[in-house]
Amino acid sequence: TLSGLLGSETLNVAATGSFDSANAGNRTASATYTLSDGTGLASNYTLAGTTGHASTITPRALSISGTTATGRSYDGTTAATLTAGTLSGLLGSETLNVAASGTFDSANAGNRTASASYTLSNGSGLASNYTLAGTTGHAATIAPRALGISGTTATGRSYDGTTAATLTAGTLSGLVGSETLNVAANGSFDSANAGNRTASATYTLSDGTGLASNYTLAGTTGHTATITPLALSISGTTAAGRSYDGTTAATLTAGTLSGLLG
Repeated sequence: TLSGLLGSETLNVAATGSFDSANAGNRTASATYTLSDGTGLASNYTLAGTTGHASTITPRALSISGTTATGRSYDGTTAATLTAGTLSGLLGSETLNVAASGTFDSANAGNRTASASYTLSNGSGLASNYTLAGTTGHAATIAPRALGISGTTATGRSYDGTTAATLTAGTLSGLVGSETLNVAANGSFDSANAGNRTASATYTLSDGTGLASNYTLAGTTGHTATITPLALSISGTTAAGRSYDGTTAATLTAGTLSGLLG
C-alpha cells in the first residue's frame, strides 16, 4: 500500500523484482515499482525500491523412468540392488547424478517387486534445487539359494532284482543365518546286481525354521554300498546208493531251489 500521496489523490502501482539467489531455499526479494496515473499524476511522484521481502523457492520436482532391479539369490533379507533410470524435468542443460536404493516386497524367493528411493547429487546443477520421489513396481526375481550336503550314506542290502537304494541324508550347508530345513534322500544303485555298488541320491527339502521354497539342493552321486547275493534254500536233494568202493564219493541229485526272485 502506497503512503505519502497528497490529499485524496490515488496512483496505481506495479512491482517487479528478483530474489537474492536462484537456488531453492528461504530467499529474500528486492522490489522495484512502476507508478501509473490514478486520480493523481504518476509523474508527480517517485517510489524507491524495497528489499527484504521473504519467500521460499521450493525444490523442483523431477521424475525418473527406466529404473531396474537386479535379481539375486535368497539371502533372508529384502535388500534390493537397483540401477537408477533417466531423470526428466531438469532445467535447461543442467545435469544431476542419481543413485537408487530400495527393498523387495518380500525376502522370500519368487517373482518380486522392489520399491526405490533416490539420492540426488550435484552435476552441472545443484541437487538441493530438485526433489525426486521414490518409485515402485520394479520387477526382479529372488532365486532359491543353492545348498550343499555332505555325509549322505547308502545302506547295503541283499539282491532283490531292483536298483532301489535306501539312503540317509547328510548335513546341509549354505543355509542363511540360523535357519533350518528338513531333508530326506532317496535314490538308486548303478546296477541291480550283487556287488560293490554306488548310489545316486535325490533330495526333498521341507520347512524347518526356514522355508524349503527358498532353497534348492542338487542330487549327489557316489554313495557306496554293497548288494549282497541273495541266500537261496533247496529241498528234495537225493543221494544214490552204490556198492562199496573204498571212497566217500556220493552221487546226488539236486532238489528244488526256493527263494529265487520273481
